[in-house]
Amino acid sequence: MPQPITQLTPHLWVTQSRSLIMNSGVFFSEGQACLIDPGLYPEEIDDLARFVNERGAQPRWLVLTHSHWDHILGPERFPGVTTIAHANYLAEVEQFDAGIRREISRWEQQSSVKREMPFVIPRPDETFMIETTVIVGALTLRLTHVPGHAADQLAVYHAESGALWASDILSDAEIPFVSDNLSAYERTLAMLARWDIRALVPGHGSAATEKGEIQRRLAEDRAYLSELRARIERAIREGKSVDKPCTPSKSSNRVTIASPSNTARGPAACGSRSAPGTPRSCSKNCRRVRKCSSSAAARASPRRGNWPRSSKSPGWISRPGRLCWQGGASRQPDSFGPT
Repeated sequence: MPQPITQLTPHLWVTQSRSLIMNSGVFFSEGQACLIDPGLYPEEIDDLARFVNERGAQPRWLVLTHSHWDHILGPERFPGVTTIAHANYLAEVEQFDAGIRREISRWEQQSSVKREMPFVIPRPDETFMIETTVIVGALTLRLTHVPGHAADQLAVYHAESGALWASDILSDAEIPFVSDNLSAYERTLAMLARWDIRALVPGHGSAATEKGEIQRRLAEDRAYLSELRARIERAIREGKSVDKPCTPSKSSNRVTIASPSNTARGPAACGSRSAPGTPRSCSKNCRRVRKCSSSAAARASPRRGNWPRSSKSPGWISRPGRLCWQGGASRQPDSFGPT
């Protein structure tokens, strides 16, 4: 059965994949369409293409919000459509080429997706550095660099309707994954807090149109990052290292970390390779999603639907309303980034 495609604003429609609770979208105006991260299953991408065609629109743009594997499966099914991404996208896919291909292959095997031709990582037709605009019929969409989760991440904003396609931030189902740079993530959220956002779509999870809910997500995620920074700074002062194993601890009600062998005994202290969001430590392109199990860790926190999981060194991370699984480093953390 096709996934529903829901109208969120007069010009924006959203559909959610049955995998990874991932959102894809399309802006319509005057017979033109702008696609955002079409995915994940081939039939879901084809359903979105059919939907655009049935509305008598011509795809004008295809936006890749960032280079993580789950966001780049669409362009191969929209040949000839102008693809746009952030300028850092090219360096990211070059550096993580093997990992991207490995994760796509793994997901396709797990999801029984049959591929006739080898996957080719898409190369954008256009890129930008800080901000640009694209015209879709009578609409002007603003594309803005919003790093932190990923070095090449962008957001799409339509000022007239206050619609923000936030990419992989401000989710009700994921913690703020710092896969790139903590300071950049903090600056991104501070910037977005000043915008007039009346409709919010995260890359994964539920859309929001109530002002209170949008403000709550902003406030919670900014508080999470602030606490994350404080914990890491404290761990550094205490001489802890990303290479030192976690030790069990009973304290923590916002961020809890534990290895699977310790989940029944409670969370563990920060300072391990699996510490959430350690600057530049989260493995890129490694996220998989599964439903929460009945493990002690899963029972310990409210949960919603599906949760991110890393194929790297594991650690449970929980926060009110969200339980996530984040893995360890493919690179050693180096810094918080520029302040």
